[in-house]
Amino acid sequence: MQVALGAEGEPESGSVEFEYYPWAPGESTRHLQEAAGQRSRLARAARAAGVDRPPRAPGRRRAERHHCAVSTLSRALEAALPRPAGGPLRAVDLLKVDAEGDEEAVLRGITAEDWPRVQQVAVEVHDLDGRLQRVLEVLRGAGLSRLSVERQCPTSNGSYLSFVPRCLRLFHVRAARRQQAQLPRCVCIA
Repeated sequence: MQVALGAEGEPESGSVEFEYYPWAPGESTRHLQEAAGQRSRLARAARAAGVDRPPRAPGRRRAERHHCAVSTLSRALEAALPRPAGGPLRAVDLLKVDAEGDEEAVLRGITAEDWPRVQQVAVEVHDLDGRLQRVLEVLRGAGLSRLSVERQCPTSNGSYLSFVPRCLRLFHVRAARRQQAQLPRCVCIA
């Protein structure tokens, strides 16, 4: 079953079109202009930093277009963790969201009734048009009062380099309920 997670009533048609990249599924998105802008900013920053792009394999950049229905995270939770008759709700210890432009919609797709079961959230946010502040408002409104926001930055691990220039405005947000242990920190090197 293919389904996209979003906010209630979004979109009105009940179906969305995604661009899917088989060689890099984590980059797949329905926000094509936003993704193109991010790629353009990344390419300019890489050139300015003297980072060369690896050669492309033939056909590798071909994206596939897919249509799928939109549902909410609360509906997905109900299917995965149904409410026991008369029993307590099953907890979600950690909710991780990396939705390439749909982070806010995914979080808004959690009902007020379901938010108490979510103990911690880790979300990657592309801060365009005030999205970071809106995501923080959703998390605070849901009772996740322990917040940590860190700008994603370049990291290196042996022969692996993650190049994340400031112009991408990419943030890691971690949120937890007050009773949770210390939030983990991201390790960044400059």
